[in-house]
Amino acid sequence: MLRSGIAAAAALLLLTGCEQGGSAPPVAASVAAASGGFDGSYRGTLRLTRDAFGRCGALVIERVLVVSAGRGVLVYNREQNLSASGPVDSAGRFALTGETETTVRIEGQIRDGRATGRFESRNCSYTVELVRAA
Repeated sequence: MLRSGIAAAAALLLLTGCEQGGSAPPVAASVAAASGGFDGSYRGTLRLTRDAFGRCGALVIERVLVVSAGRGVLVYNREQNLSASGPVDSAGRFALTGETETTVRIEGQIRDGRATGRFESRNCSYTVELVRAA
């Protein structure tokens, strides 16, 4: 968890131009600029579709995806402060990952103010349906 948090912080520093030298690399700057139209908060639900051992939690949970400068972050377990993060490309596709005792992947697409996709872990699956907050 600590290693993934450090990696996420390093990636965020690179995207925001805070690495040594003070300017973002051209590729990182273009990704951030291209996907800036998706910046904002998307609120909605994750609906359980698979629970291998009856330990995944509620059937429906409310969550928020925050997108900023081409990066998305979603806290999927508030009690343990576990999150998944990753890139949001210029077409609105996102691929977020989080590491605990297992890998969590949240993949989908932002289109017309809606973020939809799938949450997958070793034992649990959810559909993701979020709407951009006003």
